[in-house]
Amino acid sequence: MFSVLSASAQLSPVMVKSVPALLAKETNEAALPVLTSSLTPHLALHLRENLPLPDEVLKLLVVEMQNTKPIVRRAFVSLVGEMFWALGDLTTTSAATLARAVFTALESSLKSVATNPLNASAGPVEGYVAAALLLGPFSRSGLFGSSYAPLFLLVLTSAVGTVFRRYDLAKCYRSGYPFVFEAVFSCVG
Repeated sequence: MFSVLSASAQLSPVMVKSVPALLAKETNEAALPVLTSSLTPHLALHLRENLPLPDEVLKLLVVEMQNTKPIVRRAFVSLVGEMFWALGDLTTTSAATLARAVFTALESSLKSVATNPLNASAGPVEGYVAAALLLGPFSRSGLFGSSYAPLFLLVLTSAVGTVFRRYDLAKCYRSGYPFVFEAVFSCVG
């Protein structure tokens, strides 16, 4: 039912404050993507309007992006990825604050998938999302300089990187991550 609620100045702050906690506690694997996709426009509007994220939501996003349960981790990485892709840039203070907070989690996702893409517990999607954000909104913002460039170049030039680049990009596109497919394909061929 959350998916029918349009993003608005009145509703989005309520959704941003309450739905992430529901998402973290959800045990139904089929419900996670629905909750994630219903929260994305609200979170994007919240950041576009430069409304500060509540501290508990910011901490929850960062912690759950590194959760030990692969399905929960994938849901939160996907949420953050889709939201930043929908936002398009990091021009507001709130967007930059969230980007700085999740940067290490994205970097960790990229490293773990890059070192073992075929056996990553949640699949390679987390690495693709991290690559898309690092090559897209994060690099355009200039907030991070080139701190991730050596890691990404290592991934792209290694033998593992070849597998990582080619592994299941079509599945990534069909699974509702077209922004990941678009970013990675345009940058690495």
